[in-house]
Amino acid sequence: MKTSLIIGVLLLSTWSSFAQDTSFIFKNTANGVYHVIFIEQKPDSKYYNWIADLNFKQLEQKNYSTSIKSLKGKNSRPMTKYDLGDLPRRWCLLFQYKGQFYLYSPSDYLFNYNIAVTDSTYVICSSDSPPPKRITAFTKPNATTYQFKLSGYNTQENIRIHMVDRKRGIAVFEKPLAGPKQRYWFMVQADKVKNFPMIVNYCKTQKQLEFDGFDKVDFAKWIGKK
Repeated sequence: MKTSLIIGVLLLSTWSSFAQDTSFIFKNTANGVYHVIFIEQKPDSKYYNWIADLNFKQLEQKNYSTSIKSLKGKNSRPMTKYDLGDLPRRWCLLFQYKGQFYLYSPSDYLFNYNIAVTDSTYVICSSDSPPPKRITAFTKPNATTYQFKLSGYNTQENIRIHMVDRKRGIAVFEKPLAGPKQRYWFMVQADKVKNFPMIVNYCKTQKQLEFDGFDKVDFAKWIGKK
């Protein structure tokens, strides 16, 4: 009983100081649980550094190097390098919520999804990253569109990047799927993430369900396909 009372007092104290200048989307402090989904707007917040961390740790670097050797093949043939021009190289996921752009700090960082593009590879950076893909062709059909053909382990795919707001560093990524379908998502240049507010899904004691309240976006309108 005494322990529960102490925990409750500590939670209340933390909650009171935090709540004074924070906008909450969801909050649950019942039964010793402290789970909140809130809007972070302070550029010096640790979450911005976590979101935009595209640096490989030791094991990730080892796996990346092994994958690159495999892509080069038994004869270690050099990978073709492409001049990507003014295309930004590092990207972080971006969402819309109530018509505004937000970053998202997930409860489980397995779902923190970034992309790094080099002059020869396309790399998905996450806690469960698939191997890098080799760029086999690159074109820039107009001033705001970049097209890639990618090759992985027994896979081929195309990616288009549409710059929709160059000043703010916002792009729509497009991946053709089977038939006429396409997959679209927003991304923002990693060096511009601090220009956007962030939705943070926080629970100190355990992982929670990810926030699913983001807007459904008409991407065709954004990239001028209508």
